[in-house]
Amino acid sequence: MTEQRLYHCFVAGLPELRFDGSAVWISPAGFVEQLRRELHPDDFRMAGMLLLRHDHDNMIRYILGKELKHQGVALFTESHFNQQKEIFDAIVPQEDILPPYMAEALRRCIAEENAPDTLECRRMLDSGYYDYIMQHGSRFSREYTTFEYNLSNMLSFIMASRQESDPLISVTGVNPFSEHLRETGARNLVKDPEFEYFDEILSVADTYTLADAEMRYDRLRWQVVEKITLFEDFSADAVMGYMMKLLIASRWDGLSEKRGKEYLLETVDNALGKHLVAENETND
Repeated sequence: MTEQRLYHCFVAGLPELRFDGSAVWISPAGFVEQLRRELHPDDFRMAGMLLLRHDHDNMIRYILGKELKHQGVALFTESHFNQQKEIFDAIVPQEDILPPYMAEALRRCIAEENAPDTLECRRMLDSGYYDYIMQHGSRFSREYTTFEYNLSNMLSFIMASRQESDPLISVTGVNPFSEHLRETGARNLVKDPEFEYFDEILSVADTYTLADAEMRYDRLRWQVVEKITLFEDFSADAVMGYMMKLLIASRWDGLSEKRGKEYLLETVDNALGKHLVAENETND
């Protein structure tokens, strides 16, 4: 295993984060800017991999001709997407600006003659992202992304079943849990004893309202981060764990009723892989 760089002064100076609704000391965008200054470029690139899901959302919006969001947290801007499109048409081959899986998804989605199938575009991004992290990510990013994918696939399976849709359509990525879901081929979940959080997630999904459930899933994410970084004191993985906890805490920092509704609608949209409530997108 490659020895990680240590960031003693930076990590020691980071304020404690709590998942109790209290105000966070810095915005996620502000913290990303700090990381640009403090981390070695290779470590920042590793941390940036964990932010690419924000770029997925923006790429879908770009394809649909909508204004991009997640400013300061997403790594790529509209200009980057425009440049990537120009590279596709270049006579002389050029290096892609986007990660390979994103470049390929963009190429395929904009090539459609009719309106792009955003559900299929998101599937390509999700599956490509998982493979990308497994191949190029750090220990923290691989373990955390595996948990996120298992959580997302399990919740998508449950929600699709409740909507009387084929739950297997929503399963993305290739790992033991996604293969378990595909092999069962049924609407009812079959427990996978290898997925440590299966019972806890199912209990939350069956017991709580959407708002309460989302907070409990975020608490579970928080616990997973702490477990992965238990023996990581000053490493780049410790910094990545702090970044993920900051992203989680910021979602619930002073959450107003309006912001709460927007967040929950966005969560449902992402879980089902389609826009269920477009009429509520008042800020587009």
